[in-house]
Amino acid sequence: MEASTEGSLLAFLATVPDPRSRHGQRHPLSAILALVCCAIMCGAKSYAAIGQWAQDQDIMLMHRLGFTRRPPKSGGIRKILIALDRGAFEHALTRWAEALLSRPIAAEASLPQAYALDGKSARGSFDGLQKAVHLLSLLAHESGLTLAQVAVPNGGEEKTNEHKAALGLLEGLVLQGRLVTGDAMFCQRDFCQQVIDAGGDYLVFVKDNQPTLLHDIETAFAPAATGAFSPRQQRIWDQAMEPARTLDKGHGRVERRTLKATTALNEYLDWPGVAQIGQVESEVVKDGKTSHETRYFITSVSRSVAGAGQLLQWARGHWSVENRSHYVRDVTMGEDASRIRKRSGPEVMAAFRNATIGFLRTMGVTNIAEALRRNASRVGALFARLGIFKQ
Repeated sequence: MEASTEGSLLAFLATVPDPRSRHGQRHPLSAILALVCCAIMCGAKSYAAIGQWAQDQDIMLMHRLGFTRRPPKSGGIRKILIALDRGAFEHALTRWAEALLSRPIAAEASLPQAYALDGKSARGSFDGLQKAVHLLSLLAHESGLTLAQVAVPNGGEEKTNEHKAALGLLEGLVLQGRLVTGDAMFCQRDFCQQVIDAGGDYLVFVKDNQPTLLHDIETAFAPAATGAFSPRQQRIWDQAMEPARTLDKGHGRVERRTLKATTALNEYLDWPGVAQIGQVESEVVKDGKTSHETRYFITSVSRSVAGAGQLLQWARGHWSVENRSHYVRDVTMGEDASRIRKRSGPEVMAAFRNATIGFLRTMGVTNIAEALRRNASRVGALFARLGIFKQ
């Protein structure tokens, strides 16, 4: 595609193999994928909306995407998207994300870059007895960019399916210098060992699916009975413990978080790569009512690399994925309401939404809805940002 510059999102999309036969092709696949990408970045939520957006644009803009005639309508676009090779398409987006993430970032060089592993269902993608498509994604805490995504077998009905899908998702990724954060379903020995073997680090939360590990961590943070330790033992225990606190106020809500991390059980716990365990206590006051929650985690990051304050920041970064990505995909981009459900369609459209969110986040956008409206009214400026026009 002559329209895109080397290293741009559209240049990586141009590497996706064409599922069509060589006979009767009216439009280049690269041009069609570029069209879909631009339409979604302008707020299109369905095949019909993408087709309408294409027909509404000046033909000269379509020529810049690589078309030599009027672009296809929604039916033609749909046929191509549902036939795409999911793996090749996701791989192209992963290589684009890797290229973006390899640029200098603001984080300290000694700190690993944090990525959240989290699953989400496209609720409107069910089809008769076929369950809704459930997708597992690895997202960068800082930029919100989706590094990789994979469909979970059987719609993620069983938590073990998501755990097994995660092992496959991480297999082909570079984890050196990266931290993977995950919910309790990923607190499994094989998962943590795989991350360590790949040169990465993990921070996973611990719940009842690991009862022995949970009991040991709960015991470590339980108040010690008077006289349980000698003065020397108590000093050693206190030195191994490090606290951090945050206070957030806004929208009639006050939230206090206290994290305590300790290295005291490193020699005792039989767990791959354990370097610290932690407890996060949250107190939320809203409308005069107070709620409390206590969560536990285990991590392979040593205290010399990250203290309690940084661990709390990573924990909050993992929880924020729900608002920074899932909420935007559902509410702003209409993913749950979408009835796209055939073959590769749901996964491909979700990947385009992820790419849109990641692209806008890396450009400093905080309000995705506002950015989509602005793109729709200034298509030329969007083309310039994508490298189609020169700035």
